[in-house]
Amino acid sequence: MEGESLEIKHSSGGWVSPDVWAHESLYEEVSGHKVMIWHAPREPNDELQLNFVWPEAGTYKVKINKVLTKEGGKFQIYLNEELGEMLDFSSGEVENATEKQKLGTVQLKPGPQQLRLQWAGEKGEGGEMRLDYLKFAKID
Repeated sequence: MEGESLEIKHSSGGWVSPDVWAHESLYEEVSGHKVMIWHAPREPNDELQLNFVWPEAGTYKVKINKVLTKEGGKFQIYLNEELGEMLDFSSGEVENATEKQKLGTVQLKPGPQQLRLQWAGEKGEGGEMRLDYLKFAKID
């Protein structure tokens, strides 16, 4: 599930767009990568809600490919109110990098799904989130 294909349902503020090009040096092939980006206002309980439609019921292992930046922040992620993993989009001193992270296992039914990201940083920390893709691997 590509980040740019997610539907923006709600944002508590900041700037959000599915139409941002990722730096091609992050990838082995030049292919016109876009990412979902959110510059959160960096206030408690700031959140972004994204929707997508899933075709098949089952239990899935979920991974995320994040684009890390110097302005990257910490976010809690929920898929249909499950998972609750902490994501860190900060690259430290590196300009840009990608990182895959396991999110856990979820049960999905066919139809609409909700992905919710909540800013979880401290005052003065970064507020940028760049989501490249979510990978779902069916296990049953």
